[in-house]
Amino acid sequence: MRALTAGLENKAILLIDQDPHSCEVRARAFRGRGVLVDCAQSATVARNRYCVGLYNLVLVDLGADVRGAQELAASIRSESPGQKIAFLLGVPPYVRMAP
Repeated sequence: MRALTAGLENKAILLIDQDPHSCEVRARAFRGRGVLVDCAQSATVARNRYCVGLYNLVLVDLGADVRGAQELAASIRSESPGQKIAFLLGVPPYVRMAP
């Protein structure tokens, strides 16, 4: 997480995570490091929320919906070719171990 958030303090990310619990835990972790986080729990909501130039990074975790994640990334890239996009894979250890 530290490597991912290096240089993002006071910057904005769009976090797309279909699992509400995972999304909240991830958002809290980023916010604790000074990152401004907007959350979306579906590709549709993310497309509506995305605004060119607003986010320094877009993080995508749509679970098993690989095609949806790829289409979302392609859609964002068509609007903003330089947008940084990363895919989150697997359950983060801090979520997996949380009660």
